[in-house]
Amino acid sequence: MSRGARDYQVDEAENTRYVAIFVDGERSAHAVVRATGTVEEAFTRELRWGPSDLLSRVADEPGWTAHELDVPLANRRLAELVHSVRNAEHNSGLTEFSYYAAFQGSDSICDIDQSYMLIRLLGPLREEQYDGYGTWSFTDKLDRLNSGRDWTHEAIQVSASEAAHLKSECDRELAENYAHHLLTEDGAPSAVVRVPLWPEPKFGEEAFTGDGQWRSSDLLSRLPEQVPETEWARVVEHMAALVRRRHAEFTGDYAVFRRPIDVLDLESAEEVVREPATEHRHTLRLLDYRMPDRRMAEFRARVFLRQAQRRAEPVDGHYYFAVFTTVEDVWDADAAIAVLRCPAAGTVRWERFERESAWVRASRSRWDHHLPIGRAEVERITRRLAAAEDPR
Repeated sequence: MSRGARDYQVDEAENTRYVAIFVDGERSAHAVVRATGTVEEAFTRELRWGPSDLLSRVADEPGWTAHELDVPLANRRLAELVHSVRNAEHNSGLTEFSYYAAFQGSDSICDIDQSYMLIRLLGPLREEQYDGYGTWSFTDKLDRLNSGRDWTHEAIQVSASEAAHLKSECDRELAENYAHHLLTEDGAPSAVVRVPLWPEPKFGEEAFTGDGQWRSSDLLSRLPEQVPETEWARVVEHMAALVRRRHAEFTGDYAVFRRPIDVLDLESAEEVVREPATEHRHTLRLLDYRMPDRRMAEFRARVFLRQAQRRAEPVDGHYYFAVFTTVEDVWDADAAIAVLRCPAAGTVRWERFERESAWVRASRSRWDHHLPIGRAEVERITRRLAAAEDPR
């Protein structure tokens, strides 16, 4: 359930003071306290305001410190707290995609419906934005945020269910703001055409013909007869048919999907097979894997990685991950540069293998690729890493 921005933002108010409570060992504030007269409230790691007695407890709690804040800094501390909690919630290593919602500023980052862009990470250097219709395209928004180029904007990690909500909202807006028309040729789909329902010079007719892009078009205007509008569900089905027709000429392996319309998002493939089996009802032909196209090799490796994430099982109460610097290396356990683990239940706390029976506190780098592994792979890789560290 989303909340209004004012539930999170702090405002200038007479006789109101803001205080951040820090606890030793925590990078972000443990809580932000708002005190107006004798009324005290705190914004905590539950990400909401509630009654508080934290200020009276500071002196008696070892490791607690209190810092007075002005309004801009209080809002900054709130944003940092939200980032900290959400990053911890969505840092298990077992999610197929890392999703982010982008906002115009930090004052509304917990009202999901105020975000203007849904982003997913496919790897350390590859991010995509949701374009509606089940399709995604390249963006560098997170890179711009992390580098400070879009310093007034914010992005927070969101759950898969929150991402599904934002996708649904994006699709709803497209369905409301565009008229969609299905074009056929000799009984086969040839294009989907959309026309904006608001007349502005910079927006005009666009067509989707199966290559993943909407392009400026005059197909509809050149037809001698008017083509009726069609409902949203048929639009997406027609787009999927166009993608399948375009891929029919390819000669490589087959990507397997759960639903027919999932072919609109290649990254949603559940596996890649040389030849489809009877149970593989929805498939899409790929480029020949022997062609010198690194993008296809990376795609196959990402599908393999997500397969492993779905099948991961804990080993003695922990999930274990082999760490690789490039996604293509996930096929080769001997290419792993480290092994990480985190508890299968409770708070996510990452540790890195250092030597036999020794694990040290670590973080999960967004620049690496993490493959869930079982007991045999854990023993094999850690044995190799320990031998490489042994000076004898």
